[in-house]
Amino acid sequence: MNRLPGSGVLPIVWLAMSTPAAGWYPDPYDDRRLRYWDGAAWTESVTDPPPAAPTSPAAGDPFGRPGGPPPAAGPSAAGPPPYQPSSTPPVFAPTGGPSPGGHGYGDLGEWLNPSLSILPRHAGPLAVLLFVLPAVGLLPAAILAGSALERLSIDARSDRIEVSGFDLGLTVGAAALGLLAALLGAVGWLGANHHLHAAHAGGDPELGSSLGVGLRRLPRAIGWGLVAVVAGLLVVIAFGVLVALLVVLADSSPALSVLTGLLAVLLAGVAAVWLWVRLNFVGVAVAVAPSGTNPFGASWRFTAGRWWSTFGRLLLLAILVAGVGFVLNLVTQAVAVPQLGDNLSVAPNGEDLLLDGVPIQDLDSIDLADVAPGAGGFLLLAAVGLAGQAVQQCVSISGLTALYRRGGGPAD
Repeated sequence: MNRLPGSGVLPIVWLAMSTPAAGWYPDPYDDRRLRYWDGAAWTESVTDPPPAAPTSPAAGDPFGRPGGPPPAAGPSAAGPPPYQPSSTPPVFAPTGGPSPGGHGYGDLGEWLNPSLSILPRHAGPLAVLLFVLPAVGLLPAAILAGSALERLSIDARSDRIEVSGFDLGLTVGAAALGLLAALLGAVGWLGANHHLHAAHAGGDPELGSSLGVGLRRLPRAIGWGLVAVVAGLLVVIAFGVLVALLVVLADSSPALSVLTGLLAVLLAGVAAVWLWVRLNFVGVAVAVAPSGTNPFGASWRFTAGRWWSTFGRLLLLAILVAGVGFVLNLVTQAVAVPQLGDNLSVAPNGEDLLLDGVPIQDLDSIDLADVAPGAGGFLLLAAVGLAGQAVQQCVSISGLTALYRRGGGPAD
């Protein structure tokens, strides 16, 4: 049985020399469940309590909390034994900290190793959720977009740039399929969060169950997404007002305006990083938190008291995902270049793109069929890009859901 790191020292405050007997007790960090105490420290074993049963008013909680001891709770598979109340429970109270053992995440290896090692075992369901599902809309959209671009011609010989060959039907069809791809991608993303969260908790989630969760949670995700967009617009407006004030201030005192501007940029950067950590688990909360839970509030409470430990792990995860993305981008470029055609090349300066040896910016007219990859090329590029995105999402979602579960974030 794994003890929560540091739970033998912090956040425990001794009120007596004796300790409570090993058993199930109400989780001091999530009152909807029970956590197992092994006689010396909190463990990671948790379970849902059975239906409430009457308790003796004289019976006390071994941890000094009101309400008496919990009813007996059966263990999960291979879990600890049911709770057995002590006739003379000691007085003992865990205090402080948002979760047992300080931040509750464990060390980096305890978090990162399972975050990565769990992915191969669930590669099939994750491929369906993060690749196949959005591909249903994205790949047909890529074919239509490529066909539409092949029909376009740009003429810059006159004072006005003229575009001919525009096909409204293909364009509208590509846009509609793109919207479908976005919705299916959101369903798959929500389902992947549920799937990996359950897997990190030791469960064996089924693809159908995760897909159903994604479908049921989609309206909730759209609603909270709109709230986030409105909040973002308000922040942009507030920043615009601040810039306007600095412009006015610059007319009266340029030096003071520069100093104020630098201070504003510094504070904005610090605030952005701080909010990035505090609200990073909003998406996970939308996918796995109980219905009716405010995901912004859940993420805010989850990171309370452990900002630095969360920041360090999120930064490491971001670097890891960026590294995976860099490698995948090299693969995408290797696939994309041959799709441009033999008549396209890069100038010796490495900057200009040449069409039949002439820089594109110097041409009077361009048929996009000579430049664009076409329907087949767009299909290949979309498939490769979507596959790379799915791999990055697997790493990111697994790391976040592992942190969320280990830290005791609210979940169904």
